[in-house]
Amino acid sequence: MKQTLLLLLAFLFTGLSVYADEDTRKDPELSFYSSSVGILAGTALEAPLRNPHGLMPIVYTSSDKSICQVDESGKISTALVETTTTVTVTASFAGNDEYRPGSATLEVGIVPRSPLKAPEVTPMGGTFDHAVEVKVTTDDAYATEIWYSTVAKSAEEFKNSDTNTSYMITGQTGTIRIDRSCKLYVMTRGRGTKSPVIEANFTISMPLKADFTTDKSVTADYAQYFESSKDFADWTVPSEWHIDDMKFGEVRAGDKKSIAITYAAGDGAAPLASPVFDIKEGQRLEFYAYFKTKTLSWAPWTVDVTDFTTGQTTTLFNIYRWTLENNFVSDDIMQWKKIDIDLAAYAGHKVQIVLNYNFDGENLAIDAFRLVRDNPEAATRITASVDEPITFISRCQGEPTKTIWTLPGSENNEYAGNSVTVTYPKEGIYDVTLTISRKSEKDVKEIKQFVEIIGKAPTSAFAITSDTYTTAADMAFVPAGVPVQFADKSEGSPTSWEWKFTSDSETLTSTEQNPTVTFTKEGRYDVTLTTANAIGSNQAYKAECLQVGGEMMIWNITEQEIDNLKPISYDSFGFYAGSNMFGLDRFAEKYPAPLADATVKTVDAYFASTKTREPDAAIELAIYDMAAEGGPGKVLAKTSLKASELKSKASEYVQTTFEFAEPVALAKGKPFFVAIGPFPYQGVSSYEDQIALYCVTRSRGGLCATWDLAQNSDRWIANVSGYCSMAMGPVVNYTSVANGIDNTVAPGTTKHEIKAIYNLCGQQVTTPESHQIYIVRYSDGTSRKIMWK
Repeated sequence: MKQTLLLLLAFLFTGLSVYADEDTRKDPELSFYSSSVGILAGTALEAPLRNPHGLMPIVYTSSDKSICQVDESGKISTALVETTTTVTVTASFAGNDEYRPGSATLEVGIVPRSPLKAPEVTPMGGTFDHAVEVKVTTDDAYATEIWYSTVAKSAEEFKNSDTNTSYMITGQTGTIRIDRSCKLYVMTRGRGTKSPVIEANFTISMPLKADFTTDKSVTADYAQYFESSKDFADWTVPSEWHIDDMKFGEVRAGDKKSIAITYAAGDGAAPLASPVFDIKEGQRLEFYAYFKTKTLSWAPWTVDVTDFTTGQTTTLFNIYRWTLENNFVSDDIMQWKKIDIDLAAYAGHKVQIVLNYNFDGENLAIDAFRLVRDNPEAATRITASVDEPITFISRCQGEPTKTIWTLPGSENNEYAGNSVTVTYPKEGIYDVTLTISRKSEKDVKEIKQFVEIIGKAPTSAFAITSDTYTTAADMAFVPAGVPVQFADKSEGSPTSWEWKFTSDSETLTSTEQNPTVTFTKEGRYDVTLTTANAIGSNQAYKAECLQVGGEMMIWNITEQEIDNLKPISYDSFGFYAGSNMFGLDRFAEKYPAPLADATVKTVDAYFASTKTREPDAAIELAIYDMAAEGGPGKVLAKTSLKASELKSKASEYVQTTFEFAEPVALAKGKPFFVAIGPFPYQGVSSYEDQIALYCVTRSRGGLCATWDLAQNSDRWIANVSGYCSMAMGPVVNYTSVANGIDNTVAPGTTKHEIKAIYNLCGQQVTTPESHQIYIVRYSDGTSRKIMWK
């Protein structure tokens, strides 16, 4: 027994000695100058931390972030509280080669402010047969806002509300209009505190009166339709502009002329300038422009405003940028399009509006140039296009219990509710009737021929709805012999469809609205959709938007997400998909099942950082099949590179290629994974090991294709805590026979010669930056939005 005890003591002593030898680092000696501090609610202070060795980084945390937050510099900010509340603030140091981890705590006592004086409300409720103007005042010098609500369910709910459920009046005096029975809640706020809540009950017994407006009810303060040169004698018009019939009568009945200009009529620019306007509150500019977008990138026109109040000239509108934002890049047909420009920033100013037209771009016509303001009182006829949404809004008095809209010509003819949004599928002029009732009382408002619906040519658009791979070249990727479903996404009620699918070796056509096409020949295909109706036609064109067969790098990142690529950093704790101190050993990305048997020979990975103190460490990359539970299963193949062979640059995306000894076979219909890791990480030497992949993060509910494997574990876990994808893509090959596809061309290139490159603002670029988005114009006259490799 004695011998056993001696052995045990010796073991413990030895263990303690080993432990002591393992950590001989210094104490960081973190402490706060005092153990507790008091602070007035709604104010802030700097955490009084004593850090004698100047250690970094210090991580601050709060035990209750809802009322006390601490930023990375140690600034403590507090919210309002009603009773004195204590929160613990902790300052932590993770440790390094010289100092071991340490922390210090501070008790923060948050003291409530004294409440403001209760405001005066006049009248304090009552029964009325008309709407009531309620006056609210306060003489509390610290009160800066009056808050009120007529929809809150209780004083407690109102006291903690925001502007989503309550209204705010700046100042110490305000008027509230009560036009229906309700309980009114009122309080004041200021200096980080509130007043008591005042409650007043109002009963409004007004007779029923039906009335309505729409979101298109406006007052036109100025209108110019360019019917004759006499009409716009106060404009400054260069000689290249002329009056002509540009078919604006299809948009505005009876309109015969427009002001127009042709791209070859002169050199330089021809600015069309309006008279000087006094801009009113809520005013905006609207006009119609007749153009096609195919060559706008060569010479885009703009709308500029010269502000005579400030002496500044500003470009408010760029047609090239507008066409990109509205997906009109490939439009090759002249069409009227409505332009709206907000003038809110110029209210009360004298301005002149100038349309700066540049020659060598596109032909252009302008019509229906108007300065308008929303006006719910306006009862004149409103105009909208086929399928354009119109919102009808009740302005009734008397609190009806039933509200019925009769809208002949719309989709359903009859609707219920205080406001309804409808569309009209056919041209015509339509009546509107609003019927309201309350018990036996009823009132009706009808406006004959109130809505005019005009036809419009369709706007062509399409999408590929089949399951295809996402590629960095913004190109769908499918094997030969597999049906591909195309969906018509056009607007404007087209009645006919003409599809063309063109490659170097063939052209396929279809007149179906949503065709299914089986491509038997490998190659890259251009897709054109031309739609038409009785008004006109429109074309959507995408160059090389589909690759059939061959090989492509695939990944789970969309074209729109490329600009958001960045490493996922956990400060001094390392990275997701990189070096980290969490014990995460490997990271896997799940890829959809191939549509046919395929192979992978290489995988491209994009690293944001490759810094390491272990350059010879092996970075392994493997392809897995999918296990029954949905995660990575059996290893199909693996390869590796030394850490020193990984590539990264601060200013651009650089690919690192991992190559397998033999092509890896992927089975049709079976998803697969690509996994990478482990990455070197030496604990306290976190700043020396910083290998990290680029990733894209998404909001909750978005695609999350990543799985994690912890150190010394054989169980993969789905990364449900962070919705993300890694910038890593296998190069999938759908064929093993020779074909006409050039698989060495960088993603985003085409078979046509590049003639010009433009950024998204329409400016020509001579030296494009890697992995930025540009509009490229080719030798065949087509344009395409691409990511530059």
